[in-house]
Formats: sequence, C-alpha cells, structure tokens
Amino acid sequence: MLKLSIPRDVISELAQEETRLKGLQALCYALPDDALAALGAVMAIGREINSFPETEIQDYEFFAEQDKCQFQLEKEPYETRWIIAQNEGGMARYLLEGLRVADELGVEFIDSKEYWSNVSREQIKNDRVTVSRKPRQTPRITKNAEKSAVPKAFTYHAKVKPTGEQEEILEAVRSASEDDILKAEAFAGTGKTTLCQFVGEMDVNKQKVYLAFNKVMMQQASQRLKHLMECKTTDGLAYKHVKPWEIWGEERTAFGQQMPWTDLADRLGLPSNFEGYKRGALIRQVYQTVLNYCYTDDKVFEGKHVEILDLSAGCEADMLHWAQDLWARMLSKDEKIPVLPPQVMKFWDLQGGTIPYEQVLFDEAQDANAAFMSILKRSESKRILIGDHHQQLYEWRGAVDAMSKLDGAAYPLTQSWRFGPEIANYANKVLSHKSTPPDQQILGNMGVKSSVSVYAHDGELPEWPVTILSRTNVQVFYRAVEISENGHKLHVVGDIKDLDWLLRDALKLYQGFPEHVHHRQLSRFRSWDSFVDEQEMTSDPELKRIRKIIEDRHDVLEKQLEVLHRYHEKDPERAPLILSTTHRVKGREWERVMLLDDFASPEELKDYPDHVRDAELNILYVAATRAVRELHIPSSLRYGL
Repeated sequence: MLKLSIPRDVISELAQEETRLKGLQALCYALPDDALAALGAVMAIGREINSFPETEIQDYEFFAEQDKCQFQLEKEPYETRWIIAQNEGGMARYLLEGLRVADELGVEFIDSKEYWSNVSREQIKNDRVTVSRKPRQTPRITKNAEKSAVPKAFTYHAKVKPTGEQEEILEAVRSASEDDILKAEAFAGTGKTTLCQFVGEMDVNKQKVYLAFNKVMMQQASQRLKHLMECKTTDGLAYKHVKPWEIWGEERTAFGQQMPWTDLADRLGLPSNFEGYKRGALIRQVYQTVLNYCYTDDKVFEGKHVEILDLSAGCEADMLHWAQDLWARMLSKDEKIPVLPPQVMKFWDLQGGTIPYEQVLFDEAQDANAAFMSILKRSESKRILIGDHHQQLYEWRGAVDAMSKLDGAAYPLTQSWRFGPEIANYANKVLSHKSTPPDQQILGNMGVKSSVSVYAHDGELPEWPVTILSRTNVQVFYRAVEISENGHKLHVVGDIKDLDWLLRDALKLYQGFPEHVHHRQLSRFRSWDSFVDEQEMTSDPELKRIRKIIEDRHDVLEKQLEVLHRYHEKDPERAPLILSTTHRVKGREWERVMLLDDFASPEELKDYPDHVRDAELNILYVAATRAVRELHIPSSLRYGL
C-alpha cells in the first residue's frame, strides 16, 4: 500500500510547534527530498481546502502531489525548497488541515521506526554535504531519536560537513590551549550558529557556554545549541554568577523597574537649576554618567564619563560628585534604589569576576562593552569570539569591539548562505568605502537567486510583502504615517512605543517643558534652543529630521500618531508592510527589503571624519544584508552599482 514518505508525528509536531520554534524554514532546507515531498503534499492539500472548503479530495491526490513535488525537487532543488519554506506564515494551518483530510481518507504515512532505520551508518559516514547548488543531506543518529519528532528531524537531517573555512576554525579550536583566544571574523549570514554547533559537538564532556549580546539572538541560537551547551545573554550570565537578589534583595533587582527620579534628586541634594538644567533633566544626566562608567573597565569615575559636554569650569566636579554618590547608594544594601543590568555587570567586573566555563563561545563579540570584555579577558577559558567588525552599531552603549581589542588568532568566514552574489556584491561595494576596507570579501550563495534594484522616487514601493528599513526613527515615522493615512496595515519592529515617546518628548521640548522630557536622545537638552544649537553645530542627521518634523507638524503631530496607532498591526505575520530602523533588526532576514534614503550617501561621507564614516557604512551594510532575495535601494545609495 502506498505511504507518504514522512512520519505523521513529524508533520503533527511541526504544525504544533511552529510558533515556539520560529526556525522551521530551516527544516524545509534540511529534510531529504522524499520526506520534504511528502510534507509539501500535505501542505498543498491543506492550502487547497483552506482556500476552497467545498473542494472534494481523493486519497490518490496526496500521492500525486508528493510525486509532483519530488519531480520539482529533482529539477529545481533550491527553488522548490524555497517555495515550500515561504508557507511558514500559514504552515501550521495548512499542515493541520492536510492531516485532517488525510486521516479522514485513511491515507497512510511511513512508520517512524521504519523511517529512522532506513538510513544506514555507512551512509552517514560517506554522504557528506558539499558546497553545491543542490543541497545533499547527511542524517545522523541521536541517542534520543524517538523523543521529539521535530528537533530530531532537524538535527538528524541538518548535519552538514563544515566548509573549508569552518574546518580551519575547528582545527584551531582542537589544537588551541585551554586558555587561548580564537576569533572567527564572520560576515553576514555566514553560519555563525552552525559553527557554534560544530564546536559544541567537539569535546562533549567539556563545560561550554554560548553568549550573545541580545536576548532574541540567544533564544534563536538556543533552539539549536541548548542540548550541547548552556546559552545565556551576557547580562544573564552576570546575574547567574553575581546573584544580585542575594545582595540587594529581589525587589531592587527585579527586571522592568523605573528609576524614582524625583526621590533620587532629593536624596542627592540636586539644585533646582544647574547650568540651565532643571532637576528632572539633571538627575537623568547624573544617572547617564553612572551608566557611562558602568560600560567601561575603569576602576574610578573620571571626567570622560560625564554626560553633559558643555559644562562651565568647575561644574564637572559637581557632576562627578553626584554620580559617585548615586553609585555608592546603588551598591548600598540599605538603599531602595533599583539595581539594573549595567550596574550588575560593572559590579561583577569590579569584583574581579571571571567566566567559569572551560569553553566560551561569544557571538556578536563586536558589541561587547569594556566592562564585559574585562571579565572575558581575565577568564582562563578557551574563548572563541565570533563577530563582524562591520556590524558594530552600539558605540553609544559602550561597545568597544572585542574582535579588535583582544589578541588572538583570527580566521575568516566569508561564505554567506543568506543571499546570492548580487547582494553580496553590493555589500562589498559599501564596505570598500570604509577608511580601512576589509581584506576579505563576502561570497554570495550561488544557490540563491537575488537581485539589487534601484527605485526611482521615495513614494515607490516594491511588491508586497516588503520590509522597509531606515537609518533613523524619524524616517520610520514619515513612511509609517504615509502608509497608515492611505489605510494600509503595517508593523513597526519593536512596536511604536519608542517612536511615539521620542516625538512626543520632542514636542514637549518645543513647547517649553524640558522638565517633562525623558527620552534618552533628548533628555540632555535644556530647551528647544539648545536642541537647535546642537543640531546646527553637529549637523546630526537624525536631530535635523526631528527638528523638521516638530517645526513642520507640531500642530498635527498628535493626530498623526493616533492614526499610526490605529493601523499598526502587532503581529508582523499579518502586516504586508514591516518598518524598522536598522539597529532593531540585527540577526534577522526577509525575502524582500527596501532601504529608505536617509542612509549616508557616498557624497555625504566625503565630509565625515573616518570614525563617523565607518559607523554610517556599518549601518548601511547591516541593513543591506538583511535581504535574501530582493534588495531595493534609492539612487542615492548606488555605491558604484
């Protein structure tokens, strides 16, 4: 009797766990052709019934769809897998509907034990993946192979042979001493998590930890690495080893707390006015001075930590005194001031903290601040730093790029699996404008058809769905208002709360209420005039755009924000248009990406000092490399195309 060539439990669990895993597109690239053909057949039938509920389906149609999909996989392997993977948004719905129909018709699936026993160890030994257009899979057997169908299917089928570059790194890890530092200099989409997986599978008895700067990236990596090593954010690691709740109590160290600004100002004895700053603004500048100190590896407070840059003579000492007082109160067990992650990390550094694991894999190492880097440097572990100099975006938060600051043998990862040669070529052209261009170039995936196109004018939009990326929050606002006023649903990554907060605070500053301005970008300004003075003196492009919005739209701004809230869709899967600043989308990717025209053009870069030019090019590079298939750029960003 005919059977679909994938176990029913794999499909069922795949449907049930779609939301939790959020990485199921990868499984579509990892399954063998026959199993994926069966998956595609169930999905195709489910999609048909979902669209046309009155359709009558016969059992043979499942096998006809399976044969059709198998033929397409043999003819166009990558393109067919890509088409199936694009159903991820409705995958659960289609699969469950397809399973329901299959069960009603008595369609049989291959038995799980038969499926897993079909692969011999000899095949595992000999059938290795090579870099080619047609993906070939190497299954591997795991001890818990029968416990969970989907994770098992992924780890079983997604085992690939390391590339030459990855193998060189793995060999270096094998031969390194127990306290060496190794660096993998990885371009965008070059399989950093896969490299971590390979490292995790070596010396399985060693204590390992995977570290990432942000929580989303850590959670994504954890799906593939948690059975091999502990996965933590750098802040999570600090909390684990400092145990701040035992020092300062659970109430003071709970996440999500707000600083009691008025109470703090009273307790520090701040004046009602200081250099033009009212108490509400001044206490935030004192706190920012403490944060600046926490991001460094300095032992004591210094003038460079002071946030306010235009203090008159003698006033810097006052700021340092208040900041030191606030820091001492934060460390005191008798106070009730919240203790937040930057303070916990700095406390760990000052205590001489080290990372107590035999191997440390630090992803996105270019985003490390000096306090964490100090801890990392002291640790007597084998430390593997994985990062990309050109994706450093967080200098404002103390990032110092551990990749360049720590000594250690460096190895390149240049083969990107995310996008094709066309997008890789554009990224290389962007990076070639840096003050020190990279020695290596990104290599695009020959199996991915990608394109870079130039759009004619700002109002033009490519085919939907599309993700629109900008340099600044302000440009997100302009485009989001335009879209929402035309009645279209949209999703702003990170929600629209920060954008709303920024613009409403800018409006308060304009209206003469600086004491009510708390947004990080604006709280240092004593008045609208001081904001304008800094914008004109520095030519900061985002401040310029904020100024233009407020001066042009101050009378209609609140109404436009209300319209934006009305059309904002919280679930990105339901929004045909996604908007974001580049800083919010590191580590993510979309099939179709459009860049707005607020990124720095080659002409603008000519007037920038080297460090500013390099920072702007990093932002553009990160934005461009979020695209998988289509990248749409304005004419101002041709960069030699």
